[in-house]
Amino acid sequence: MKIAAAKQEIRQWFSDPPAGHGRIVEAVIVGLILVVSALPAVRSYVTNPTSLSIIDGIETTITVLFLIEYLLRLWVAPRKLAHVANPYSIIDLIAILPLFLPGTYLQLIRIFRLLRILRLARYLKSPRFFFGSMTRKTLILVRIIFTVSAIIFVSAGLVYYAEHDANHQVFRTFADALYFSIVTMATVGYGDITPITIWGRWVTVLIIFAGIILLPWQIKDFIEQMLITHAKVGIECPACGLTPHESNARFCRRCGARLPSPDDPAP
Repeated sequence: MKIAAAKQEIRQWFSDPPAGHGRIVEAVIVGLILVVSALPAVRSYVTNPTSLSIIDGIETTITVLFLIEYLLRLWVAPRKLAHVANPYSIIDLIAILPLFLPGTYLQLIRIFRLLRILRLARYLKSPRFFFGSMTRKTLILVRIIFTVSAIIFVSAGLVYYAEHDANHQVFRTFADALYFSIVTMATVGYGDITPITIWGRWVTVLIIFAGIILLPWQIKDFIEQMLITHAKVGIECPACGLTPHESNARFCRRCGARLPSPDDPAP
């Protein structure tokens, strides 16, 4: 019975929305994702062996915590195979793979480190976030900001790893690669920073395609939501007080009560 109760409690942590201590667990996980995602950028400014060892220790500790989280999610999942094949679980697995890769796979480890920021996508799939909720319009806007930030961050890291050794005078730090990614995504193309390696050039192509394909798709959703919002009028629900509603709405979208109509007789 104790195992079953513990399993049920842990399942509530990872439910949507989470119950019990789930919101605290969610906030801690998001905080760890942000910290471990920032470490590759911090590492580009550090040369002291002692500081590098501290960064490695922090990264290893957080990755172990991610591994524990992954195993707990798998343990409480009702359908194990479906859970493993879930895109969010695949991203979780990528986040912990550097823990098991030998040092000879350094480039692959670096890529997996950068992709950890994509774990935040799990927490933007619904309007509920931490201890509150967002409107549909705000959620779409947050998703757009996250998409742009993730593309810029990941591409900056890839460009930095591809160009730093071969083009050190140009891509000296992560900030140089970040500047290049922003300028490239904006299609400004100043030309003051240019990749010279084949991998750096391919990453540049991917940045352009990501900006062309992903951003317009999400911006379209945001514009559609804006149009829906503007189409609403100030009809107040007599039962729960919710406003506004669509101009042709006859029942409240929250409680289902009948809404007043212009054709109704005056009181």
